[in-house]
Amino acid sequence: VRNADTGECIHTLYGHTSTVRCMHLYGNRVVSGSRDATLRLWDIESGQCLHVLMGHVAAVRCVQYDGKKVVSGAYDYTVKVWDPESETCIHTLQGHTNRVY
Repeated sequence: VRNADTGECIHTLYGHTSTVRCMHLYGNRVVSGSRDATLRLWDIESGQCLHVLMGHVAAVRCVQYDGKKVVSGAYDYTVKVWDPESETCIHTLQGHTNRVY
């Protein structure tokens, strides 16, 4: 996380065990998706990982966050809708015949 005015590094967000492939910023929160098949919700002011979302079985390649729900797509051909506060998958949308970017 960098200061937009100075470029100074404020935080480095550690936690994923493979490369981060996507992220989405909403306010002072960012959700990251990784090749480790997890998503993480971070507080960019403190640098803390607030929640870890597990349920995909392949790399997470796209993510959207509206401050309440997280939606992710992955190489496992699924789209998942999450409640990040409880770290639960609310819906798994199936039917894609290839990877979801």
